[in-house]
Amino acid sequence: MFSVEELRAAITTLFRGGIANGYTTDEVEEMLDDIDFTTLYQGIWHAMMTIHAYSLDAKANKKVTYRGPDLFGMNAVYLYEEPVEVSIGPALIDYTVELWLLEDMSVKPVTLISIDGGEAYYSEYRVVKEHDPWHCGLELDLSKILAGFNFMCEQVLTGEYPTYEL
Repeated sequence: MFSVEELRAAITTLFRGGIANGYTTDEVEEMLDDIDFTTLYQGIWHAMMTIHAYSLDAKANKKVTYRGPDLFGMNAVYLYEEPVEVSIGPALIDYTVELWLLEDMSVKPVTLISIDGGEAYYSEYRVVKEHDPWHCGLELDLSKILAGFNFMCEQVLTGEYPTYEL
């Protein structure tokens, strides 16, 4: 289990990494000042989930649902994604790089290959990229991450997410 201060430190480190990657110190500090970390803690705690290295949902004939091994060995919350490539043929194939915040407050970039077979099946395969989030091929847009945080906070404040005892 993580604390509000550990969350603050992880997000601050992630955002301040943007200073060397196109963001000014003032922009980053302003974004950090806009985050209500106590409310965000509640939202992140609720949104944490197990992420599987491989999953399959087959819908045709006999329904099959398969989940492979836990990708991180702990729960995580989705922060950001950037599509890299899309291929359209008999199935829609997406290649995406995602960013996840893990329960231990580390931030991990992940490569996702998803295959959408329409009415027949949907499959996802994920691999952790062992790189700094700012040097893994992502062009992080901190405003999109901040918008996701604001959405989670809104869900807590409006009662859509439950409130957890800190």
